[in-house]
Amino acid sequence: MSYWLDKIEETIEQQKKEYLPLTVENLPTITFGEFARRNIAVEIYSEFLGSNLWLCSNSEMATQLMNDAPAQVCYTLDEIKNLLTLNPSPDCIKKIHEAKTSFAGSIIKESVTKKTN
Repeated sequence: MSYWLDKIEETIEQQKKEYLPLTVENLPTITFGEFARRNIAVEIYSEFLGSNLWLCSNSEMATQLMNDAPAQVCYTLDEIKNLLTLNPSPDCIKKIHEAKTSFAGSIIKESVTKKTN
């Protein structure tokens, strides 16, 4: 009987997480997948970069943000994943952010392949 009660409690907790409204307090607890399922944009101040930036759950939210506030720098969740894959140094992160600040609407691609002849 305890097994089924545990399964029910797990399901209830999972459902609470899925329907939990996004707040400043619970933002750090959500996964990338959960963040991607929501159509949201979150403004973040980065002490490291010395500026505000927006984290958008998907490209549609980034497009909407850029239409509403073209001077804002935004990163989509996919860009953050690509950035993590590239594993840039701190100086490179600052240069990437400077480029995104200078070139509105620019995005971080997974990688650039070099053609060889």
